[in-house]
Amino acid sequence: MSEPVAFYPYTSRIMANDRIFSRHCGGNESDAAWYNATEKMFIQQFKDAGIKAWTDNKIVFEFNDWDGNKVFFGFYDWTFSIGTAVQTDHSYKHTKDGEVKI
Repeated sequence: MSEPVAFYPYTSRIMANDRIFSRHCGGNESDAAWYNATEKMFIQQFKDAGIKAWTDNKIVFEFNDWDGNKVFFGFYDWTFSIGTAVQTDHSYKHTKDGEVKI
């Protein structure tokens, strides 16, 4: 992936019809550990890029792939998803330039 683009907080999630991959991770200890470590890795990567990011029960990280297409990584109630579109109930996202209305 290229550099992080935006962080979508609170009740943001990958659109169900646009999911490429989805994995539920709440079933056992090793899955939960993987979920927490992966979420923490994304948060740190975004912070390192100057984008505010934090843990919540429904969050999405936006990247551009090598061809410039948007790719979204979502964490939603112990489910990790990868997709091509995001749904958010909030009117902003966090980018390198700060909070942006969407």
